[in-house]
Amino acid sequence: MNRDEMIRSVPVHEYNGRPFFIRVTDIPDPWRAPFLKTLVGSQCPAFEGEGDLAYAWDWERWVNGRLCAAIGSRID
Repeated sequence: MNRDEMIRSVPVHEYNGRPFFIRVTDIPDPWRAPFLKTLVGSQCPAFEGEGDLAYAWDWERWVNGRLCAAIGSRID
């Protein structure tokens, strides 16, 4: 799966008519755990009843190698 396919594989949900968040449970393995590791200490959106969420742009940036935690979690 290439990077564009990875990004498209996770549905993006809108808020106020704009792409806003993804559900962490929608991220396929083996990418979910490394992505979550990268988000440690970051802000994430929260909506009652939605479970664990991440900003859609953080997912895209991570897949494209532009969002890396100090621990070095990134996709290559």
